[in-house]
Amino acid sequence: MTHYKSNSDDWKNENWKQHQKVVFRLQKRIYKAVREEDIAKAKRLQKLLLSSYSARMIAIRQVSLFCQTPKTFVISKFWSLCREKNCSFF
Repeated sequence: MTHYKSNSDDWKNENWKQHQKVVFRLQKRIYKAVREEDIAKAKRLQKLLLSSYSARMIAIRQVSLFCQTPKTFVISKFWSLCREKNCSFF
């Protein structure tokens, strides 16, 4: 029987510090461009940040870690009850 490496093994072995460095460096460059009032450069860097693999990986990690906490169950249960009772808070 062949043992295949699972996706969770890849997830654990991902170099998160490197992803954070890449995203932080891009954010610094965006800040610097805005401070220097180079709007075109800032927009290009924002597009680059949005399409970067590192930013995507960090976003997915944050969402998946947030969804593992018990608080989200309480929040989702609350909203499902509100939908059933047609509550409106706004």
